[in-house]
Amino acid sequence: MEDTKDLISIERTGIYHGLYHVLHGVLKPADKFNTVELGIDKLINRIHTAQIKELILATNLTYEGELTAMFIVKELGDTDIKITRIASGLPLGSDIEYADQLTLKKAFKSREIVEKEDE
Repeated sequence: MEDTKDLISIERTGIYHGLYHVLHGVLKPADKFNTVELGIDKLINRIHTAQIKELILATNLTYEGELTAMFIVKELGDTDIKITRIASGLPLGSDIEYADQLTLKKAFKSREIVEKEDE
């Protein structure tokens, strides 16, 4: 997820009881994709070293959020981890922190597997 406000919003739903990884931002083309500053390298390392079975991509449904999610999927292309994305219970262009609990619950319950592209 992008920031701690998103984590708090998801925690309030009571639907998810796993580990979190907060990126503290998203990739922005104008910033030359600074993945180290966002901690994406820490996320990738965490997935490779821990016994993570599923990664739920819970970035906001904005251009930058989608770009960040797609980048992470590409970086994990060589793993067997199940990658899912929160579903469209959230309208495109909205922020997770402003969504109501029912919408967030729907988004988590109807998440879908993200297809990895073969290189």
